[in-house]
Amino acid sequence: MDNSQIYGGNKRMLHRVKERIFAFVNTTLQLEVKGDYAIYKMPYRPPDKNGKERRRFTDFIGFKLYRYCTEIRKSTFKRIRRLLTNLHRGAYTLNRAHKFFSYWGCITATNSYHLRQKYINGKISITKLKELVRNESIHNRAVRAKT
Repeated sequence: MDNSQIYGGNKRMLHRVKERIFAFVNTTLQLEVKGDYAIYKMPYRPPDKNGKERRRFTDFIGFKLYRYCTEIRKSTFKRIRRLLTNLHRGAYTLNRAHKFFSYWGCITATNSYHLRQKYINGKISITKLKELVRNESIHNRAVRAKT
């Protein structure tokens, strides 16, 4: 089993669930669970301006999951920003269009309003990128139909 997350109201309940999962995995599936699991509380509210509350998050498949929001990991954000600056310069290629729509899913699934305002809205033509991908798809269908 890899990359499972369970959220709950208190740690006692989470420990009980963990024991039941371990028992099921050991007896029924005859597998062992790695020992690098963690059980911890996540804060209820975002920290104030002074940073009073500790910001605990879970790093999971390219995202930082907080209790109150989801952010893009810093390394992923840098790659997205680099792609968006290239697109802003007008370097529309098919490869960049595919990358953009792959990252677009990350952008829409997270709290990245300022990223959209600063790099995308009014600066990148999403219709041109869609047209590139559409034309390539039409071309591929025509080639497959000939063979």
